[in-house]
Amino acid sequence: MGFLASVAMAMVPLLIAIDPAASITVLLSLEEGADIGTRHRILRDAVFTALAVGIGFLFLGEAVFRLLGIDKADFQIGGGLILVVLSLADLVAGDRARRRRDEFVGVVPMGTPLIVGPAVLTALTVLQHEYGTVITMTSLVAALVLTAVGLALADRVQSVIGTAGLKAVSKIISILLAGFGVHLVRLGVMEILAHAAR
Repeated sequence: MGFLASVAMAMVPLLIAIDPAASITVLLSLEEGADIGTRHRILRDAVFTALAVGIGFLFLGEAVFRLLGIDKADFQIGGGLILVVLSLADLVAGDRARRRRDEFVGVVPMGTPLIVGPAVLTALTVLQHEYGTVITMTSLVAALVLTAVGLALADRVQSVIGTAGLKAVSKIISILLAGFGVHLVRLGVMEILAHAAR
């Protein structure tokens, strides 16, 4: 598989984990009544925070796992369970929007944990083992660029599909996220069983 094909394959679970539709609905809520300068600052802070957290985890996550004695199978199972719980919580609890706005709202909650949170960190760890650091980092940057474009066009997206449409897309993404979580749990269990059989 070529480089671009690998990047495209790795982007799919990242985009599912990022859930741009949910980010757009939250951004629209947080930007309500804000001037254009504040909107630009929120978007900029959100994207750069997400990028810094994601890349930082790519390079430091493995060292943390070694320090804690966690291997790939452990993280796949634990991370998969977290993804299932997060997706179910979103499906049941509903709107994740936070209407309180302050000067750091682009950093928290937008940049992290909304754009890059537990779901993305789990996906990054699994993808790094499967595709390597370069492809995973390229996929992360590409996924964040697409997310940034979506956030920059949030008003237009809302005018086309409406708030209800955005929420519906977010729910569908949550279902896909649950499926990805179950997939990770299955891979982790299979790897543990394979080691035990040796």
